[in-house]
Amino acid sequence: MKILVYSDMEGASGIRTYEQVIKEFGNSFEEGRKLLTGDIKAAIGGLAESGATEFVVADSHRRGSPPNVIDSLLPKNAAVIRGDEISSYDYSGIEAQVLVGFHSMAGTEHGFLSHTMSSLLGFALRVNGSWAGEAELEVWKAGMFGVPTVLAAGDSALTSEIRSFFPDIATVAVKTSHGRTNVHCRDTEEAQDEIRGATRDALSRLPSFKIHSLEGTIELVVAFKSPLLADWAAKMPNTERVHQRALLYTARSWDEARAAYHTAYHLAFRLVDPATAKLEADAHVKKLREDAVRRSVRERWARPPEPLPEIP
Repeated sequence: MKILVYSDMEGASGIRTYEQVIKEFGNSFEEGRKLLTGDIKAAIGGLAESGATEFVVADSHRRGSPPNVIDSLLPKNAAVIRGDEISSYDYSGIEAQVLVGFHSMAGTEHGFLSHTMSSLLGFALRVNGSWAGEAELEVWKAGMFGVPTVLAAGDSALTSEIRSFFPDIATVAVKTSHGRTNVHCRDTEEAQDEIRGATRDALSRLPSFKIHSLEGTIELVVAFKSPLLADWAAKMPNTERVHQRALLYTARSWDEARAAYHTAYHLAFRLVDPATAKLEADAHVKKLREDAVRRSVRERWARPPEPLPEIP
């Protein structure tokens, strides 16, 4: 039995600051890697106790570059995928999906490090009239391949969000969110023990879980923190400007919708693209960039997010 363990990072046990999820913060990030890997190992342990024999771990935070998951600490029957491997993965042979380390969507006032895909862009997605986050996107993606999601672990805002969309999916809240940068973490060992037990129980009830997928026409609203970013995304064909910061795209399938929001994201990201690889080869430039990233992250999480646009 092969299971996909899809990981993000902000919602992992013990992660309490943004420094732990950004490589430029050095030792703090290394601590975060260990905490995330511990949650993944706990999930794998529980799944194995219910009969799972093979695991694929998607290291999705910042596309796994640099690696967030510490591969050497995982069991030998767990293969890690990153970057384009995740984008092209076709879920062949996967029996179920588990989400680990996830956070709440953009616009969640009290969600720890809440965002959707990019806090830098202020990116947000509305799907068929409801704002949705990264966890929902991965549930629907798995559903497109006929794979049920059986459990999601993250902060309390994430677990509430998941239950509002998918009441059947089991959840584990590893910490309680009080704000975007304010969270109370449970004892890490206790939280990981609960992940292990919850995944074991969820997989034992596999036939009871629904396959959540979106069929037919999908109305996708893509929003950004500024009109200028939306201007760049509007270069994508077949979009309608429904707000100075948002675009509407009507897709004929979930696969097309996924391609559309990724395209809009990458078009907007052209405005904030980091230094080129050639410049990064210069040690002085690399240090300047790392300092700039740290400063930008601190400033970003110190101010409140833009409210989501009101769209009729």
